[in-house]
Amino acid sequence: MKISFYRIISAAAHAVIGASLFLLVPFSLAVSSCDLTIEPIKIENTGNGGDDDTDDDQEPVEVPVQKVLITFSGDTFTVPLVYGPDFSDGKIFWGDDSEEESYEEGASHTYPSAGEYVVTLEVPDAETIELKDLVGVSDIDLSGF
Repeated sequence: MKISFYRIISAAAHAVIGASLFLLVPFSLAVSSCDLTIEPIKIENTGNGGDDDTDDDQEPVEVPVQKVLITFSGDTFTVPLVYGPDFSDGKIFWGDDSEEESYEEGASHTYPSAGEYVVTLEVPDAETIELKDLVGVSDIDLSGF
């Protein structure tokens, strides 16, 4: 599998995986052998836009839910490690008729038969995903991460 990453002037980035192009938030990248670690770069609002009057009745901020789609061919898949300081409970959708499952490090799923499946991870407020042992993976969609 070929993965190419480029940094562009707007500080956003995109990845080309196979023939697919995905837009990503700014991120840092560490690659060693077949392992891949992706961390979005945090962009923080450090002020209130010049308005010195703060509103104590502000609506609560929604926790961002990062989504990763991994196209996998085979009969058993193990989820990658996902984490961050504010990471909360996530969900795994295995891409077959099985029930969704709560995210748990090292969770794996055996399919009724070998084939191509799209595994979806919904991981609220995650900051890092470590993709190791990418055997059988043909596509990784990080556009929602």
